[in-house]
Amino acid sequence: MKQIIALPIAETIEERMKSLISPLDFAKEMEKHWVDNLGNISSEALRQVWMQLAKTFGSHIGSFSPFENWTILQPPTGSGKTQGTIVYCKMLSRINRRDHPGVLIVTRRIDDANQIAEQINKLSGKTDEAVAYHSDNKINLERLPSFPVLVICHRAYEQAMDAMTEEGAKIQHTWPHFYSWQHWTDRKLVIIDEALDIVEHSQAGLDGLNQTLGEIPHVMQEKHLEAVKAIKETTAQLAWLDNRNDKKEPVRNHMVLDKILKEGEIPDLDALRKDMRTIKYDKQLGKNDALERQRLMMRHDQRIKNLNNIFRSWRYYASYESKPTFNTARLLVPDKVKGAVVLDATASSDLIYKLFDQAVPIKPPPNSRNYQNVTLHVSTGHKTGKGYMRDNAKELSSQLIAQLNEELGEDRKVFFCTHKDVESVLMTCDEKLNPKAKKWMTGHWGYVDGSNDYRDCDTAVIFGLPYRPDTWTANVFMALQGPQSTEWLQDPTNRGYEGYLDIRKALMHGQITTSIIQAINRIRCRKVIDDQGNCPKSDVYIMLPKNELGEDILEGIKTLMPGIKVRDWDYDSISKRKVRRSNHEPALIKFFETMDIGRVASSRLKNFLGIPDTTFERIVAKMKDKTTELYKAMKKLKVVYKPSGKGQRSYLIKEWIQGSTPT
Repeated sequence: MKQIIALPIAETIEERMKSLISPLDFAKEMEKHWVDNLGNISSEALRQVWMQLAKTFGSHIGSFSPFENWTILQPPTGSGKTQGTIVYCKMLSRINRRDHPGVLIVTRRIDDANQIAEQINKLSGKTDEAVAYHSDNKINLERLPSFPVLVICHRAYEQAMDAMTEEGAKIQHTWPHFYSWQHWTDRKLVIIDEALDIVEHSQAGLDGLNQTLGEIPHVMQEKHLEAVKAIKETTAQLAWLDNRNDKKEPVRNHMVLDKILKEGEIPDLDALRKDMRTIKYDKQLGKNDALERQRLMMRHDQRIKNLNNIFRSWRYYASYESKPTFNTARLLVPDKVKGAVVLDATASSDLIYKLFDQAVPIKPPPNSRNYQNVTLHVSTGHKTGKGYMRDNAKELSSQLIAQLNEELGEDRKVFFCTHKDVESVLMTCDEKLNPKAKKWMTGHWGYVDGSNDYRDCDTAVIFGLPYRPDTWTANVFMALQGPQSTEWLQDPTNRGYEGYLDIRKALMHGQITTSIIQAINRIRCRKVIDDQGNCPKSDVYIMLPKNELGEDILEGIKTLMPGIKVRDWDYDSISKRKVRRSNHEPALIKFFETMDIGRVASSRLKNFLGIPDTTFERIVAKMKDKTTELYKAMKKLKVVYKPSGKGQRSYLIKEWIQGSTPT
């Protein structure tokens, strides 16, 4: 098992002589900024965190090489990791530019990038010490190496790494400009604020590929015969595998496939991708909409790119959301990528770092935070997945608000974190929230990480859990540790790894826990209010399943938020009751509203939405009756029912707008 290193904090005379910035001097200057400028409380424990930060930065500057490991620091939430980065760059600004090491800072959001660059310039008293480069501030790339500090966003960094392997991609030209300093050397310090997505996932599904094939003009198909042939061969194999799943001896949902095409038949799809970017997709729909054209172009481009990746790497078959797919993944860290310092408060619960051989986790100094003023209210036995909560969003949201009206007192500021599909429904309950509540805000998974929008809230409500697709765990492990066997994919007892009985399950549980802790620490409990590391009084309400996942999440929260008080929450939601669902028609409509163009087998749809056979027969009858509201809704969505034939399944098909016949 990978060892977590405890980095010594004490500063020797020799280290002080070698460092551009003394960790002790940095801690003193950081403390002054922390207290005088930001109005926070300092402590000895925080000073140790800051010393560790400066020591690690200095180590990367002094011993940098293209193949250096990635150092993973875990400064607790609210301990000043971003502000520490800013102060460190301010201190570097006092160095003669010829001797400046050059710094690249990678942060999550555009607003964060702007604020970091602005603060560095303000504190240093210079206008050109730092610059933020992003889609809203695309300054000339040639100018970037002239700024001592360059700040970019996660997405730009990830795209630049990805593009290094794509010949002719426009974005690949950003990489040397990101790393170049003074046009003659490399930046010696790379700081990544929050975890990067270092694994690229590639998935090609039957319905999606058929859609893309249908959009390629005949002339273009003739020009790229081999590429189109390869796509058609892939769809044929997916269709065959999908059909086998209806037989008495089906292909297992996860099966490694050594080959899709024969040797010598794998074409380069890049030329087809390039030509497809010129298609006016909006015109084909009878529109004149540049945004719609761009959206569709990116969708089809991504599908072809994914398939190109699948052709050239290991791959496996999986049934994803009841649809047949091929999958692969790769690590977005080419040899040219230099080691970095990653600042991630929740690194200990994210198993990706244990799988990433180049990652070196560093233990944080102890006792810097105390969460004894936070009360975690836990209710167990709930269904928390996206599908269930989306289909029952209205009832679940109304019931939750009613419960919280009884639980919360006056003048509460509440942050709800939920699924994207549920957030809009939850927002319609605004008027039902206790009118005495001073403020309430919503956010959804994948959006709230790193946000400061909710910092004034005193209450967090975790409403649904951020599950990842089952393919995510397989992709991550194999991208970091290499392809595995069919048995590994199919049998949990074959997935032991360094003390974990099932590494895929552990990866999933760790990722969910990490996201939850990130969400909780968006509210005011992230703020330190005294020299003991305490935070303001806060409440957290969470609904968990009554299983191993629920137990792991609770243990993870208690570990990463030491001192937190846990209380039982007597909340009896509909997801805890064994009630019969009968409101199937709205759920069916919502399903097809969010579904991409394509088909779904009736059997799979009935299973997914819990529709009995007799009820489904009545629904089909309504779909054919022009007088019903269901018929009108399905017609608007271009959904048709294809009855079963001899030896065939019945399907519901969401057609192309122009009426093209789906495959």
